[in-house]
Amino acid sequence: MSFAIEIVIKAPMDVVCDYIIEDEKIKEWNTFVIENRYSSNIDKENPHVGDKYISVQKVGKKILEAEVEILEYDAPHIISLGSEMKH
Repeated sequence: MSFAIEIVIKAPMDVVCDYIIEDEKIKEWNTFVIENRYSSNIDKENPHVGDKYISVQKVGKKILEAEVEILEYDAPHIISLGSEMKH
């Protein structure tokens, strides 16, 4: 199964971008996210295409982990992530 989400938000791009890339702000709107785990070689302040991290999410009573990869990154214009979640 795969899906994509596209949302139009009436706010300045830089404000919206912060809510997509900053973990604490992501948790304000995405109630599934528990944490994102980054390896020591990832610079969270300077993301690059190909960077990967583990997203830990709670869906119902299940805790799921997904490896997320940055597919496109030109903030604040485009941020594209991809992942596969095993259930």
